[in-house]
Amino acid sequence: MRIFSVLLDQSTRADKILSALFEWLYSRSQIQKWFDVGQITIRNKKENFEKVHHSPKYYLRKGDTVEMRIQSIPSTLPPDYRPLEIIFENNDFLAVSKDAGINTHPTPSYIWRFGTLVNQLIAQVKNFDREQGEDRPGIVHRLDKETSGLLLVAKNDITLRKLQKLIHDHKVEKTYLTLVVWEPKNHTWTITSVIGRDPNNRLKMTVKNPVEGREAVTHYRVVEVFQYEWKTLSLIEVMLETGRTHQIRVHMANIGHPVIGDKTYGIESENAWAQKHFWLERQFLHAWKLQLVLDEKEYNFLAPLKADIEKVLKIIRD
Repeated sequence: MRIFSVLLDQSTRADKILSALFEWLYSRSQIQKWFDVGQITIRNKKENFEKVHHSPKYYLRKGDTVEMRIQSIPSTLPPDYRPLEIIFENNDFLAVSKDAGINTHPTPSYIWRFGTLVNQLIAQVKNFDREQGEDRPGIVHRLDKETSGLLLVAKNDITLRKLQKLIHDHKVEKTYLTLVVWEPKNHTWTITSVIGRDPNNRLKMTVKNPVEGREAVTHYRVVEVFQYEWKTLSLIEVMLETGRTHQIRVHMANIGHPVIGDKTYGIESENAWAQKHFWLERQFLHAWKLQLVLDEKEYNFLAPLKADIEKVLKIIRD
């Protein structure tokens, strides 16, 4: 159980500040669920009178005491036996290469709670501890549904906390590969901006007047430049210094050169061209490499490109 007092300059919603405080451990929706079942309580004491609050919408004030009685809920998700590409595995964690078109874990819109990476893990990974959470046991970080590539998955709660802390402290080096219609003048560069929720569309992120924006830093390096028909394309290696939602896709779109195949931030005519010539049905974005140090041991993982985007490069090169 966690018990702590609040020291704030101004009142702030309880769920908002707790999700910020424990962002590498718990999601905001999970914190709201714990409020609903009474596992988080807030005590406001004035002189000899104490009032107890159970609402995530309560505005914390200076001197409030927060009690978190967190109990793990075993996952009841059904197993999914579709092939899972495992890059590395030991007794504590594994690195997997997620296919495009698969969500990392169930979301509220997943009525049947099936068809995600977590369902595959439950079916196929030995010694996988379901007690780590109901809907996303073992999940250290996420990839967008239409992004493929490397993800870290913990087999037990202790390792989960360690890996999430490394992610939070920016001590996991994440490298992606993407394809854009463009040849930059400079073959290495960095984009720094604030990214947050789009005030006009909550399903999108933006750098323009975002809601609750946070700093995002992305480093780029051109790996290869192609001429295909009348277009110039660049295969770009992307290194994330931060890990904001849709960060690479938003940054590329903001400079006018979105990821090919990106249905949310992309250019419709370019996506149609890529579909016609390469049969590409999703965004060309792949989590390629991961580097980290855990318990004084260094790990370097690489996930080969998935067949659909490997085919794109083969067509261009031929």
